[in-house]
Amino acid sequence: MQFKQTSITLSTVKEAIAQVQAAVQGGDTVLDFALVKKVDSSLLTLLLHARRALPAGKALQLQNPPAQMHGLVQAYGVQSLF
Repeated sequence: MQFKQTSITLSTVKEAIAQVQAAVQGGDTVLDFALVKKVDSSLLTLLLHARRALPAGKALQLQNPPAQMHGLVQAYGVQSLF
């Protein structure tokens, strides 16, 4: 699924989580962040929800991750999850 919003922040994460859950339930395991330009730590919440929603044996694929994602993953020490 491709995110249509340009930011994933505290004010938009609930909507984004709902979109991801619906997509994963529909069999889509690819998250495309091409349009997303701004994120905060809410992105990590979104990714954790997405991983939990995956069926057993499926892997989450991230396309065009936002530039800030790498820094957030390192700052929160969750490299092993992604």
